Amino acid sequence: MLKFSDLTAKTHRLRLWHVIGSVVVLSGIVLGSYSMSFNSKQLNLSCQAKLYQSPFIAESLPAFSQTLALDVAIEANRAKLTYSYVQDGQDLAALIYRGKVSALEPGTMTYKLNLDQANLKMDLLQTEMPELMRTEVQKSRKALFEQGRMSFNMQIVDMDSLNDYVLIKFYPSGHLWACKSH
Repeated sequence: MLKFSDLTAKTHRLRLWHVIGSVVVLSGIVLGSYSMSFNSKQLNLSCQAKLYQSPFIAESLPAFSQTLALDVAIEANRAKLTYSYVQDGQDLAALIYRGKVSALEPGTMTYKLNLDQANLKMDLLQTEMPELMRTEVQKSRKALFEQGRMSFNMQIVDMDSLNDYVLIKFYPSGHLWACKSH
């Protein structure tokens, strides 16, 4: 014979399982929405590197202010990298790479980039290309002619969203850039 106390005990167990199940489902929803809030399909970074003259140069050269800038824009599976050379606040030359993001490894936050187009943009009054840009253009031209594309990885090494700071590293070159995210 079924007693009333047995019936209420089973109801309490059933309610406990409902509560546990609800907590698990809600936790899954919260964690899923949190992971989706970092949109790996879109990334906009601005990076700058200030260039200095070597203190070991024998002759005295006039002071100069030179900067290398890198802007990274990834949206869906498209990538655009703009590598600029700035002197005394004026853009002298920029090398603009375009291509595809072939993969994203979420565990290491590494984007696999295949860039198949490179365009050079220069100031019309600039008589010759800066040496740093010339070297980059030669490497890019060689890779595009020989392989039809430039393939490399870009890894997000560190990210501080509170201070708007992202540290990225390119492989195989090993170049490290400190950036601000947009």
